[in-house]
Amino acid sequence: MNGCSRYAAVLATAAWVGAASFPVQAQDKKVPTVGFVAGAGGYPKMAITNQTFFDALAEKGYKDGSTMRVVFRSAEGDMGKMPDLVRQVLSENVDVLVVSSSPGCAAAAAATADTPVLCISVQDDPVREGLTDSSGARQGERRGGA
Repeated sequence: MNGCSRYAAVLATAAWVGAASFPVQAQDKKVPTVGFVAGAGGYPKMAITNQTFFDALAEKGYKDGSTMRVVFRSAEGDMGKMPDLVRQVLSENVDVLVVSSSPGCAAAAAATADTPVLCISVQDDPVREGLTDSSGARQGERRGGA
C-alpha cells in the first residue's frame, strides 16, 4: 500500500472509530449502518481509495453483514447524480455517511447537518470549496477529508 493509500486508511479508520463509535446494547445488538456514496466506483484511483477504506474497517473487525451494514451507491462518474444518491443513502437512516469525491462532500453538506459525514478522495481545496472553515477544523458533522 503506498503512502497516500495508507494515509487514507489511517484517516478513515480514525474517523470511523473516533467519530462513529456505536455502543452495542446487549438486548438489541444494533449493528451500525454505514452509508457509502462513491463518485466513480470504476475509476482505478477512486476504487483503490474506496477499497482502502473498507480494508481499514476490516482490520478493525468490521465486516459488512455481520458487524456492520453497508448501504452503497455509486455515481459511476456522473457527479450530477451525487445529490440524489446521498439523499437515497441518508433515507436508510445510516449512522455515518462516507462520500467519495468533492461533489459528494458538497452534496452531503447540503443534505444533512445531523449525520456524521466523512469525505474521502476530495480533489479540490476543501476550504476554497466551502466544505470546511480550515483544513484541520471540524465543521458540523463533517469529520475529515483525505
